[in-house]
Formats: sequence, C-alpha cells, structure tokens
Amino acid sequence: MSDGTPTRRRRLTTTHKRLLGGAGSIAVVADRLVEFLARYVTEPADPEAAVEAIWEMSEDQFNSALGHLTAGSQTPPKVSGQ
Repeated sequence: MSDGTPTRRRRLTTTHKRLLGGAGSIAVVADRLVEFLARYVTEPADPEAAVEAIWEMSEDQFNSALGHLTAGSQTPPKVSGQ
C-alpha cells in the first residue's frame, strides 16, 4: 500500500511552482509567508504592526515564533518586546 508520498510530493511541487510562478520572486513568497504568520500574532494586535514586527525579528526570535506555531501551541506567539 502506498503512503501517498509521490502524490503528496507532486502536490507540494505544484503548489510551490504556482506560488513562485504567480509571485515572480522569492521576495513575494517571503512577504506572503510573513503575512500568513502575522495572523497568529497576538502582540502587537494591529495586523500591520504585527507584519512589521515579524520583519524586525532576529533569526532566533523568528525560529522561536515559528517553532511555537508548528509545535501546535495553544498560546499564540507575541512578537513585540521580544
């Protein structure tokens, strides 16, 4: 029985190509990622401020916040004043 890896890989590749093709550059994909992550930020509450705060994070802060989300934490990350 197949574990679906080829199908999953094909779907992810298609999604990746669509994002890059539609975006035109990795910078636009990064913008979309930050905008997506900002939806999970509780501080600052203003969405534009949350996006700006994510862009201002250090690599360690970003990795910590991302790990917080991917670990399934029930407490959203705070990015202001880290």
